This record gives sequence, C-alpha cells and structure tokens, in this order.
Amino acid sequence: AKLFGLISHLPTFWGGSYTTNEDGSKSMLINPTKSLVIGDEYEGGIIFKINEDNTAFIVSKEDLSSGSNWNDSITLAENLTLNDYTDWYLPSKDELEEMYETIGKGGSQDNIGGFNNSYYWSSLENSNSTAWFVNFSNGFTSFSTKNSTYRVRVIRTVSLGESSGVRKGPNITVRNAVCRKDDN
Repeated sequence: AKLFGLISHLPTFWGGSYTTNEDGSKSMLINPTKSLVIGDEYEGGIIFKINEDNTAFIVSKEDLSSGSNWNDSITLAENLTLNDYTDWYLPSKDELEEMYETIGKGGSQDNIGGFNNSYYWSSLENSNSTAWFVNFSNGFTSFSTKNSTYRVRVIRTVSLGESSGVRKGPNITVRNAVCRKDDN
C-alpha cells in the first residue's frame, strides 16, 4: 500500500493502532515488525532454534574446516572471531541434531544451512579418546577417535528481545493519511 504524500514504502509486516488527536482527527501509529523464524540470517549466522525464553541458536553460514581433528576443532571454535562476534563455540551433539532436523537435510527447507554430506564434530566427549559426531547425509550419530578429521560448524546463542521470535522496529506516526491498494 502507498500513503499519499507521506510514506511511499512500508515494511512487509506491520501492525498499528489508531489514536484520536486533540482536534478530533484520527492518527495511525504504525509499528513495523519482522518475525524471526528458523532459517533466517541473523547476527552473523543462520537461526536453527528459537526458545520460549527469547533466545535463539545461530550457526555459522559456512564450515570453518573441511577436515579437523576434535582437539583442533575445539581450539578453532574457542579462538574464533567471525562476523565481528567472538562468542562462537562447538555445538553439542543435541544441537547438531537440531541443526540437521531444522536447516539441514532432515528439515523441511531443503538443507538451507548448506551442510555437506559429511560428519560434523560435536563438543561432547564419549571418553578420553573419543567424541560424538553427526553425519549430515542421514542424521546418524556416533562417536569416533578424536584423531579423526571431520567438518566443523560453530554456533552462538543470542537474545531476541521483548517477545519470542519477534524483533520490533521504531514507531511511525501518520496523521490524516489516505491509503489505497497499489497493485504495482
């Protein structure tokens, strides 16, 4: 929609409320919002899980290594600065499984995370000499010696703000506007 003489473009998602001005005219308070969903790019990565406590898990957009042993993978994650963020870490086995099921081949969105048909290290140790991995070609989980070389993706946890999965934009006040549908 276009608002003549005032705003030529509005965000795709918006909501608003009307108020009565002192002169009796009506104004509309527009509050643009963008709902964040699994698969969206956000704060340096891709969202693969949104929690009810307004936090989300973000995975890096690309593999950091195509073949690294477990100890090097842990060190790589701990010392990483990526997209200006330094709080990345190697995901747990459960977090890797969640990635596979939401943005990997096990999800309904056709591997939007861009994972290879390979094994990915988790941070979970099975013993002093073995650690868990997830196979992203089929979701299979197992453990292997820490000297094996597998792929690495890192994750971080972020806060989304006021309401679960929703980020609100600034308020805009529009007075005495005329709206029409614009099919172009």
